[in-house]
Amino acid sequence: MIERVVIKVGRKHMLAPPPQYGTVRVRAQAVLHGPANITVRQLCGEGFYGWPVLTLEAQASQADKVESRIVYANPFNEGQHVAVLRSVYWDGEAARKAYREQGQRLKLSMPARFVQIPADQVREWVSQFDGVGIVINDAVGESDTVDIRRLRIERDYKSSVFEKIWQMQDADHALLNRRWGHVWQHMTDALESKPLIPDPDEDFWLGRPWFVYDMQGYQPGQLAIA
Repeated sequence: MIERVVIKVGRKHMLAPPPQYGTVRVRAQAVLHGPANITVRQLCGEGFYGWPVLTLEAQASQADKVESRIVYANPFNEGQHVAVLRSVYWDGEAARKAYREQGQRLKLSMPARFVQIPADQVREWVSQFDGVGIVINDAVGESDTVDIRRLRIERDYKSSVFEKIWQMQDADHALLNRRWGHVWQHMTDALESKPLIPDPDEDFWLGRPWFVYDMQGYQPGQLAIA
């Protein structure tokens, strides 16, 4: 019997065809890029709302292994003194193996962790990229043997968004790599030591992708960062 998947979009439900692996990978990408906002009913005794102010993403060379770290905050709310650091890991090689074994029965599972950090920490991390000269026209060719880095800073989704994706080995990005790596390491420390958030509410742009989080399986060092 062919399984079908019910996807919830707002208050409506629609019946989706069983996923092919390409569809699974697209859904994983949506999870890695994160929801439009996160809410937590009780965080430090009050409600929390934040959008993706700072995103760092790394992809390993010669392997479909990606880790996305996103800080959700509300810089315009001076009374909100906390933020949420969300990290999600994707192992494409393991997912392909699982898909070959399970086929249409595969339930997308991704290791993840959510922790609470001070809002001041977000401002400090963002400030690390002040004064970094950004190369717009990268003089590099396509390659499957390089590590990929991504940086996104969204102070306001309408009027102040910066995003850059680059090859880590490109010498023109040496300073950017150092600043990015510095923030990544501080995020690793936070993911290992800060209070966990077990059940945040995520609002994805086109409805929640079909997946589950593996909170127990997440380890901050799963993706080796040079």
